[in-house]
Amino acid sequence: MLILGIVALASTAVFWLTDLDIRFSALFHDAGSPDGPWPQAGAPLWVTLYAADTYMTIVLAIAAGVLIMAGARRGGDRRKIIYGLFIILSVSIGTGILVNGILKEHWGHPRPDEIAQFGGDRRYAPPWAKQPSGNGESFPSGHAAIAFSYMVFYFILKIPRPKLARACFWGAIFLGSLAGLGRVIQGRHFLSDILWAAYIPYLVCLLFYYGVLKIPDRQSRG
Repeated sequence: MLILGIVALASTAVFWLTDLDIRFSALFHDAGSPDGPWPQAGAPLWVTLYAADTYMTIVLAIAAGVLIMAGARRGGDRRKIIYGLFIILSVSIGTGILVNGILKEHWGHPRPDEIAQFGGDRRYAPPWAKQPSGNGESFPSGHAAIAFSYMVFYFILKIPRPKLARACFWGAIFLGSLAGLGRVIQGRHFLSDILWAAYIPYLVCLLFYYGVLKIPDRQSRG
């Protein structure tokens, strides 16, 4: 957790000290394009990923429900109930409450297509700089966060199935990064929004995995 904290703070400092967010978004902006200022925004891959967040959430909910029912049946492994609760709590609190309910709704960060550099009328705000509520909903990316939330399977499997756990982790990083890149290309999020959409779910998973539910202790007891 200490290493992640250092990485998160260092990467956040970069966005405060430089214009990296704006420069990165500028790679996908073209004010003179006949296809609009964000010419790749309507590409099928990015549109599909944008629409997929509901299905990603449903899959996680189904996985949690299956685990809970499997653990609750007679003779079932009761640890599976904890795994299901872990998914529910990590996703609902990390992505649902923190990302979408608190930060996006109340931190007031304008989106790239809303700031002056890209034809809007608002000012860019670096990550965690609190702005008036209602000024924007860019920070962080909810679509990327739900994709990154698939790292819950990494935590569940890291002790009993470490190789599969690593595959789940990098799969979640790939899916979240792809979903996040699509939102940047569409002019709806900054690079820093995507990074924090990964940091927050991971930190919440750590909290529930080690602290609240103490999953490693339960797995070590068999």
